[in-house]
Amino acid sequence: MLQRFPSRKAFFLGVVCLTLGSMMLGCSPSSSGGGSTTAPIAFLAQADGVWQVWWMKSSQSQPERVTHLNQDIVRLSWFPNGRELLLNMQDGKLLKADATNGDVAEIEFPDRDVQDAVIGPDGRRIAYSISIADSTDRNDIWLFDTATRERRKLTAMPGLQHEPAWSRDGRWIYFLSGAGPQSHDIWRIEVETGNKEQLTVNALYHFDPAALADGTVVYSSNRDGDYDLWLSR
Repeated sequence: MLQRFPSRKAFFLGVVCLTLGSMMLGCSPSSSGGGSTTAPIAFLAQADGVWQVWWMKSSQSQPERVTHLNQDIVRLSWFPNGRELLLNMQDGKLLKADATNGDVAEIEFPDRDVQDAVIGPDGRRIAYSISIADSTDRNDIWLFDTATRERRKLTAMPGLQHEPAWSRDGRWIYFLSGAGPQSHDIWRIEVETGNKEQLTVNALYHFDPAALADGTVVYSSNRDGDYDLWLSR
């Protein structure tokens, strides 16, 4: 079942994460309710012309700047401890940042030019998109375990596979697949078995899918001409 939430231009990012205007927000997964006003919130906003991380200890707190880096941060996700963040940099490197004190360290990673990296609910596995050919339209979803150093390719599909998002239990990874310029449909793949399921078919552009605890998928889509938030159950 589809449910639409109209807006001028809206995008969903991560677990209870919302992009509106010039900020990308993300509520910490350490709060079981997801919508708790006491959950920490991290977001990207421009500072000195560069996209940096800010955070709020709760929805009533004042924003505090976390990072002071010299390049854009393009994606962020919370580690399950609700204190640290995985940062995907514009140059494809990955960093870990402590929201409470601003400490930042680079993550040793086997691939370069990583895109759309997100940390799993176990705090170990990172799902990401990377090009496997000399084309910007040929990416697949990969998985890297930071504890065992195991690197595994999850998809081998035509076109562009990107924007992975974990299910709350870590069983599934949702992602976008686009073989042409006018459709980026939502799929999901079971991490252990590799079984894939297509959730939308030729529904134009989708962005920033997120899986809620009850299995509902939230995403932004222009299937009705304007970008709106949709729920798929």
